[in-house]
Amino acid sequence: MCKVSVHVRDDDSYSSMEIAKACPFCAQSELCAVCASKTRGRDPVNFDFSDDMKNLRDEARKFLKKSAPETAVREAMSAPDHFDQKLWKDLAGLGWIGATIPEQYGGAGLGYEALCILAEEIGRTCAAVPFSSTVYLATESILLAGNAKQKAKWLPKIASGN
Repeated sequence: MCKVSVHVRDDDSYSSMEIAKACPFCAQSELCAVCASKTRGRDPVNFDFSDDMKNLRDEARKFLKKSAPETAVREAMSAPDHFDQKLWKDLAGLGWIGATIPEQYGGAGLGYEALCILAEEIGRTCAAVPFSSTVYLATESILLAGNAKQKAKWLPKIASGN
Protein backbone atom coordinates (compact mmCIF):
# COMPACT_ATOMS: atom_id res chain seq x y z
CA MET A 1 0.00 0.00 0.00
CA CYS A 2 1.47 3.34 -1.12
CA LYS A 3 1.36 6.43 1.00
CA VAL A 4 0.96 9.91 -0.40
CA SER A 5 1.17 13.19 1.38
CA VAL A 6 -1.92 15.38 0.97
CA HIS A 7 -2.99 18.66 2.45
CA VAL A 8 -6.29 18.55 4.30
CA ARG A 9 -8.17 21.60 5.45
CA ASP A 10 -8.61 21.39 9.21
CA ASP A 11 -10.69 24.39 10.30
CA ASP A 12 -8.77 27.37 8.95
CA SER A 13 -5.37 25.75 8.62
CA TYR A 14 -3.80 23.14 6.41
CA SER A 15 -1.95 20.16 7.72
CA SER A 16 -0.22 17.29 6.02
CA MET A 17 -1.23 13.72 6.71
CA GLU A 18 -0.45 10.35 5.22
CA ILE A 19 -3.26 8.43 3.52
CA ALA A 20 -3.27 5.20 1.55
CA LYS A 21 -4.24 4.96 -2.15
CA ALA A 22 -7.53 3.39 -3.39
CA CYS A 23 -10.32 5.80 -2.44
CA PRO A 24 -11.59 7.48 -5.67
CA PHE A 25 -9.86 10.61 -4.45
CA CYS A 26 -6.90 9.41 -2.42
CA ALA A 27 -6.82 5.73 -3.47
CA GLN A 28 -7.66 3.98 -0.17
CA SER A 29 -9.50 0.68 -0.46
CA GLU A 30 -12.71 2.47 0.59
CA LEU A 31 -13.89 6.05 0.62
CA CYS A 32 -11.88 7.47 3.48
CA ALA A 33 -13.36 9.73 6.14
CA VAL A 34 -11.42 12.77 4.94
CA CYS A 35 -12.66 12.46 1.36
CA ALA A 36 -16.18 11.50 2.46
CA SER A 37 -16.39 14.69 4.48
CA LYS A 38 -15.24 16.71 1.46
CA THR A 39 -17.68 15.13 -0.98
CA ARG A 40 -20.52 14.33 1.39
CA GLY A 41 -20.71 10.87 -0.15
CA ARG A 42 -21.07 12.09 -3.77
CA ASP A 43 -19.18 10.57 -6.65
CA PRO A 44 -16.30 12.68 -7.94
CA VAL A 45 -17.13 15.08 -10.76
CA ASN A 46 -15.49 14.13 -14.03
CA PHE A 47 -14.54 17.22 -16.05
CA ASP A 48 -12.87 15.21 -18.80
CA PHE A 49 -14.36 15.07 -22.29
CA SER A 50 -16.33 12.00 -23.32
CA ASP A 51 -14.69 9.61 -25.76
CA ASP A 52 -16.84 11.04 -28.57
CA MET A 53 -15.66 14.57 -27.80
CA LYS A 54 -12.03 13.43 -27.59
CA ASN A 55 -12.40 11.76 -30.99
CA LEU A 56 -13.94 14.94 -32.40
CA ARG A 57 -11.01 16.98 -31.04
CA ASP A 58 -8.44 14.55 -32.46
CA GLU A 59 -10.08 14.42 -35.89
CA ALA A 60 -10.50 18.19 -35.98
CA ARG A 61 -6.84 18.65 -35.11
CA LYS A 62 -5.73 16.25 -37.87
CA PHE A 63 -8.02 17.82 -40.45
CA LEU A 64 -6.96 21.38 -39.67
CA LYS A 65 -3.28 20.51 -39.53
CA LYS A 66 -3.61 19.23 -43.08
CA SER A 67 -6.12 21.79 -44.42
CA ALA A 68 -5.05 24.99 -42.69
CA PRO A 69 -1.26 25.14 -42.57
CA GLU A 70 0.36 28.48 -41.90
CA THR A 71 1.05 29.05 -45.60
CA ALA A 72 -2.66 28.62 -46.46
CA VAL A 73 -3.61 31.07 -43.73
CA ARG A 74 -1.19 33.68 -45.08
CA GLU A 75 -2.50 33.19 -48.64
CA ALA A 76 -6.12 33.50 -47.52
CA MET A 77 -5.43 36.68 -45.56
CA SER A 78 -4.00 38.31 -48.68
CA ALA A 79 -6.97 37.22 -50.84
CA PRO A 80 -9.66 39.80 -51.70
CA ASP A 81 -12.26 38.34 -49.32
CA HIS A 82 -9.69 37.63 -46.55
CA PHE A 83 -10.75 34.07 -45.81
CA ASP A 84 -10.25 30.58 -47.20
CA GLN A 85 -13.46 29.82 -49.09
CA LYS A 86 -12.50 26.21 -49.80
CA LEU A 87 -11.80 25.52 -46.13
CA TRP A 88 -15.07 27.25 -45.20
CA LYS A 89 -17.01 24.92 -47.52
CA ASP A 90 -15.11 21.94 -46.11
CA LEU A 91 -16.04 22.97 -42.56
CA ALA A 92 -19.67 23.29 -43.63
CA GLY A 93 -19.52 19.84 -45.19
CA LEU A 94 -18.21 18.43 -41.92
CA GLY A 95 -21.07 20.07 -40.03
CA TRP A 96 -18.83 22.32 -37.97
CA ILE A 97 -20.51 25.57 -38.97
CA GLY A 98 -23.85 24.12 -37.98
CA ALA A 99 -22.55 22.56 -34.76
CA THR A 100 -25.16 24.29 -32.59
CA ILE A 101 -27.87 24.58 -35.23
CA PRO A 102 -30.64 22.03 -34.64
CA GLU A 103 -30.96 19.28 -37.23
CA GLN A 104 -34.41 20.53 -38.26
CA TYR A 105 -32.66 23.60 -39.72
CA GLY A 106 -29.92 21.63 -41.47
CA GLY A 107 -27.39 21.83 -38.66
CA ALA A 108 -25.44 19.06 -36.98
CA GLY A 109 -27.00 19.61 -33.55
CA LEU A 110 -23.72 18.74 -31.83
CA GLY A 111 -24.13 21.18 -28.96
CA TYR A 112 -21.97 23.71 -27.18
CA GLU A 113 -19.36 21.30 -25.85
CA ALA A 114 -18.54 20.25 -29.42
CA LEU A 115 -18.58 23.89 -30.49
CA CYS A 116 -15.98 24.73 -27.85
CA ILE A 117 -13.75 21.88 -29.01
CA LEU A 118 -14.05 22.91 -32.65
CA ALA A 119 -13.41 26.57 -31.84
CA GLU A 120 -10.32 25.66 -29.86
CA GLU A 121 -8.91 23.63 -32.73
CA ILE A 122 -9.72 26.30 -35.32
CA GLY A 123 -8.02 28.85 -33.09
CA ARG A 124 -5.01 26.57 -32.64
CA THR A 125 -4.30 26.76 -36.39
CA CYS A 126 -5.45 30.37 -36.87
CA ALA A 127 -7.60 29.10 -39.75
CA ALA A 128 -8.67 31.99 -41.95
CA VAL A 129 -12.42 31.43 -41.75
CA PRO A 130 -15.21 33.60 -40.29
CA PHE A 131 -16.08 30.98 -37.67
CA SER A 132 -16.57 33.16 -34.61
CA SER A 133 -18.58 35.88 -36.34
CA THR A 134 -20.80 33.32 -38.03
CA VAL A 135 -21.18 30.64 -35.39
CA TYR A 136 -20.94 32.58 -32.13
CA LEU A 137 -22.58 35.82 -33.18
CA ALA A 138 -24.94 35.36 -36.14
CA THR A 139 -26.10 31.83 -35.39
CA GLU A 140 -26.62 32.43 -31.69
CA SER A 141 -28.45 35.71 -32.32
CA ILE A 142 -30.86 33.97 -34.67
CA LEU A 143 -31.30 30.97 -32.36
CA LEU A 144 -32.00 33.15 -29.34
CA ALA A 145 -33.92 36.07 -30.79
CA GLY A 146 -35.09 35.01 -34.24
CA ASN A 147 -38.68 34.09 -35.00
CA ALA A 148 -39.59 30.84 -36.78
CA LYS A 149 -39.52 32.48 -40.23
CA GLN A 150 -36.05 33.96 -39.65
CA LYS A 151 -34.70 30.67 -38.33
CA ALA A 152 -36.10 28.78 -41.33
CA LYS A 153 -34.58 31.32 -43.74
CA TRP A 154 -31.11 31.86 -42.26
CA LEU A 155 -30.03 28.82 -40.25
CA PRO A 156 -29.97 26.37 -43.21
CA LYS A 157 -27.89 28.88 -45.19
CA ILE A 158 -25.44 29.30 -42.33
CA ALA A 159 -25.15 25.55 -41.76
CA SER A 160 -24.40 24.98 -45.44
CA GLY A 161 -21.71 27.67 -45.46
CA ASN A 162 -23.56 30.09 -47.76
